Amino acid sequence: MTTVSTKNAENMRRLHASLYGMSYLTDFGAMLLLFTVSRYLAQQNMGMTVLGVLGAIFATSHAASAFISGRLSDRIGRSRCVLGGAVLLLIGLAVTRMGLGHMPGMMVGYILGGTGMGAVYAPLIGWLNDGDRSHLQTRGISRTTILFCLSWNMGLMSGQGAGGFLFAIDPLWALTAGLAVAGINTLVLLLRGPQPVHATLDDHQHALQAAHLSRARRFATIGWMANLGSAFSMTTVMHLFPQLAVALGIASELHGTLLMLMRIMMIATFLFMYRVRFWQFRMSTAAATQAIGLLGVILLISGVHVAILTVGLGCVAILGGYNYFASLFYNTTSRDDAGKGAGGAMHEATLGIGFAAGSLLGGLLGGTLGVRAPFVLAGVMLILTSAAQVWLYFRKKPVGVH
Repeated sequence: MTTVSTKNAENMRRLHASLYGMSYLTDFGAMLLLFTVSRYLAQQNMGMTVLGVLGAIFATSHAASAFISGRLSDRIGRSRCVLGGAVLLLIGLAVTRMGLGHMPGMMVGYILGGTGMGAVYAPLIGWLNDGDRSHLQTRGISRTTILFCLSWNMGLMSGQGAGGFLFAIDPLWALTAGLAVAGINTLVLLLRGPQPVHATLDDHQHALQAAHLSRARRFATIGWMANLGSAFSMTTVMHLFPQLAVALGIASELHGTLLMLMRIMMIATFLFMYRVRFWQFRMSTAAATQAIGLLGVILLISGVHVAILTVGLGCVAILGGYNYFASLFYNTTSRDDAGKGAGGAMHEATLGIGFAAGSLLGGLLGGTLGVRAPFVLAGVMLILTSAAQVWLYFRKKPVGVH
């Protein structure tokens, strides 16, 4: 029995290591795609409308595929859906590399890349959290959650940093690196270890689970609204900040470094939330974080110097980090194992919708009213989604929350 348990634990560690690796590589490859195309178009003076439409295409593809793939993984298994997404991302990078400079090719590459990324992450989140019971313990946050968040953020940060320097040499170098990363990503999944067996809940754990689910489901709904607001702001930075950076004369290397620093702040937010528990089921903390994000957007609206823009990006990173981590926690712990894929689907889909709306509306507004206008819109959206969160909270306040 001990030998079987030890072997099962080893299988779990090997599987999780593979999935963390995929999280890193997926974001690494996707960010090389996004950075290269957005920076290329900005330097070609294509305007914010084009940047916004392309960003919306990527995000809409992400949201739709995440919504479908997460739920489908509850039926046909996690690995098939994740593998399909990894292959689509690889093909999307290949198409973009061949079509760079030609709008149809870049659009198809964005559709395939966004679809692949969404198809990977929704089932992967469910896969990592299958059988996890950490939310029933004292800390309430599993190592799986924080390691997943660190993995994809390190990948995204690597893509931003490498993208900036490779782009300065040749944009095709950045996309070639993305192809290599996406290829390795697919191999990591194919070479993963055997699937572990998950233990069932005992009577005491069943009672704790029932009490947790009732609270987590309500905050998961609030988390969806929070995702919309923070994703709207984050996508303004991801897809539309390149135009502002070019307008202010910020070089591609510094542009990539600023985005890397933003990710470091987001990672710090994740680590802080992992170490403390006071924010769980507490609306006051969520409201304060939305205010910090709004301050960041205001600095991006008015800032001219790099130092001011850096602080603004840092505040937006705190907002994005808090809302993402909280939503991930509530969505993965508000369902049993049979519905973990659906929980990941809602988490990723609401992010994708916010990304799509921010890219499209911000791009259209920026193309008409100037490079700062999308950030004004992001501030308005953040105010509206924050008000909606408060309304959802007070609509029927659950027992045991603050």
